[in-house]
Amino acid sequence: MKRFEHKGKHVRLSRTGGVAGRLSASKNGRGLTVNSNHGLRLHQRIGRGFRLGWQNGRFQFIGRFKKGPFDWNISKSGVSGSAKNRLGTFNFIKPRYSSFTIAGINIRGKNAATLHAVYMGVMLIVFFAKILASTILVSFWLLMILLAWLASFVKGFVKSLKEDKTQSFRDQ
Repeated sequence: MKRFEHKGKHVRLSRTGGVAGRLSASKNGRGLTVNSNHGLRLHQRIGRGFRLGWQNGRFQFIGRFKKGPFDWNISKSGVSGSAKNRLGTFNFIKPRYSSFTIAGINIRGKNAATLHAVYMGVMLIVFFAKILASTILVSFWLLMILLAWLASFVKGFVKSLKEDKTQSFRDQ
């Protein structure tokens, strides 16, 4: 078993990391967090989704925000972008940070990125099949309407010709 964990509100128990607990407090955009594994962190909110922090003597810059279907993370080390679906998260900038869950088994890294690529390929085929089916159905419906109108037009035209002949015959 590669991975086993339990996440509570302020406690995390995992096979490899052991037990981790945290206490945090914040007010007016300033915060203090004490974590049993990562030590003390002080942070200041500098804008929506962005904060500056100090943890174990190291400076932190963290920005997390969502734009459309994408989640973006910005830090000192760079930018990361990901998209979530019902099977996990695909990180399109750093694929090794992707995750994929199937039958309760969580897969991470390159294998998860490969599985996401297969899943997205299948979804793309299904999407185009739906578009093709809709196009065929709408085209058939428009053709039937056109044929019904044409039949009605021809029927009315023939009827008017017959009436015109009978009327001209009465006039004589």
